[in-house]
Amino acid sequence: GYVNIYGRDVTMIKKAEDKLKKIYYELDKIVNVTADAMRVIDKDYNVLRVNEVFCKLSKLSKKENLKRKCYQSFPGPNCHKPNCTLKKMINGASRIETEEKRIGGNNKIPCIVAAAPLKTADGKVIGVVMSYKDITERKKNEAALLLKNYAFNEALSANSIADKNGIIKECNNAFLSAWGYQNDDEVEE
Repeated sequence: GYVNIYGRDVTMIKKAEDKLKKIYYELDKIVNVTADAMRVIDKDYNVLRVNEVFCKLSKLSKKENLKRKCYQSFPGPNCHKPNCTLKKMINGASRIETEEKRIGGNNKIPCIVAAAPLKTADGKVIGVVMSYKDITERKKNEAALLLKNYAFNEALSANSIADKNGIIKECNNAFLSAWGYQNDDEVEE
């Protein structure tokens, strides 16, 4: 008799596995080095991936985020509504950027949210990739500036701001009134 041994050359499989591991490692580093929070969601609202910044923003661990649906881990105003970002991607949107408040822990966090569809090689939408930029500090600064401008314009005493040459660049209503101008009058330089 004779013995027939059937075997496979696993060299090609091993090389492909090594290449995939390298690609995954590089992708993981890219996603985690960004300053913005990121997550990947599938068509069934499952959170597939999150970066470290997202975990911090959502106030949940990576493990907790991955166990939840997207609307449970960092919900926004369009969850369960026709304007849901995932629904828009499934229906053909190519990119979305909005400003909205998201809930992380017990806090409403103002964010710029950007999203793009996650597609297979043949173009079928299988989910969405989303990034979130926390703009809390920007919103605080905008509110402080608005308050400062209001206080400046509504002050009873005449106030103005001039450049180093003495040219008035900004003035309030009381200043205009003191010099006999109205709000809508043009002042010649």
